[in-house]
Amino acid sequence: MSASAGMSTKRGEAHPRWSARTLWLRGRRGIRFRIPPRWWTRSERIRTASEVVLSFSLTEAEAPAYQRIARDVERLHALGLSLNKIAQHLGLDDKTVAKALRWNQNLTP
Repeated sequence: MSASAGMSTKRGEAHPRWSARTLWLRGRRGIRFRIPPRWWTRSERIRTASEVVLSFSLTEAEAPAYQRIARDVERLHALGLSLNKIAQHLGLDDKTVAKALRWNQNLTP
């Protein structure tokens, strides 16, 4: 390869990719380390999570099961059915029925 191709350099010349500001340090056992100059900077500042704008629709979100059955649970409970009977009738767990009853009672004053 020729010197014009930039691949070989004479002894003592700086490599074309390394500027004259490149710092060489000697480590243990005489090993040389090249520390390049700081020439690169970011073109944009770093954004934090609070600065990133996100927008999405929640129209496809569905209400949880306990919220969907809350009115039915309240009506059946007012008729005197126990939570276990209501759960069997609706095909749900008794904990879900209890949660629906609590949620509906918190909505009504």
